[in-house]
Amino acid sequence: MTHHSLAQGERWTKEQLRDLKRSPFVTAEKISETYGYLRKNTVCIIGNIAYKVQNVLEINGERVIGFQKDEDGYDRLNVLIRNQIGEPILVMENNFWTVYLKEVWDLRCSAQGKDLEIVSKDGETNFAMRFNDYPLEEFRKLLIEHMRNTRMIDEFMSEIGVPENVPVWSVKGRIVWRNGFLKITDTEIESRGIVIEGCFFVRCRAALGFHTAA
Repeated sequence: MTHHSLAQGERWTKEQLRDLKRSPFVTAEKISETYGYLRKNTVCIIGNIAYKVQNVLEINGERVIGFQKDEDGYDRLNVLIRNQIGEPILVMENNFWTVYLKEVWDLRCSAQGKDLEIVSKDGETNFAMRFNDYPLEEFRKLLIEHMRNTRMIDEFMSEIGVPENVPVWSVKGRIVWRNGFLKITDTEIESRGIVIEGCFFVRCRAALGFHTAA
C-alpha cells in the first residue's frame, strides 16, 4: 500500500497527510490505518447476504467478521484473520485495522481506500474486502447476479426499504484456520465440501459459524 495512491484518491486531506509525514503508522512489524467508510444499515456480502447481523462469520466460536454499532448508529467493521498456527495477520477493531507484516507477502489498498487485500507469505491465506454505495436499483441488480431465489430478493428489498443508496461491504478469498479453511466467492462460502449459498441472514446475532479440527 502506498500513501501516494490514497492521496490521489482524495481519501486524506492535506492536513491529514502532513500529520502522516510527521507521525507515520508504519513500523518494522505492522502497518495500521483507519478504514474511513462509516455507514448505517450496511449490507454484507459474504457469498450470502447479511443485514443487521452482529457476527457475520464465526470460526470456533470467535468472531472473524462482524459489525459493532457506535453511539451514533454507524456500523463499525471488525475483522480477525489468522494464519495456520493461529497468529493474527489482519486485525480490524471498529474500523481501525492493523496488518502484521512478518506474516504478509502482499498488502494492497486502492485509491480512496475502498479496497483492502492481503496475501500471506505461505500463500494459503488471501482476503479481500471492498466497500461500495449502490443506488437502490443497481443494488437490486447486484442481488440478482448473486442470488437465485427472486422471491427472497423481493422480501429482502422490502426489508431494507427505499434508501437512496445501499452501503455494501463485500468480502471474498480464502481464510485458513489451523487445519481447516473457508473459501468465499461472490456467490457462496465453502468449507470441507460443504457449500452455503443463496441465504439471507437478517436481524440476528450470528449468521455463519464454522468449527475446525484442533
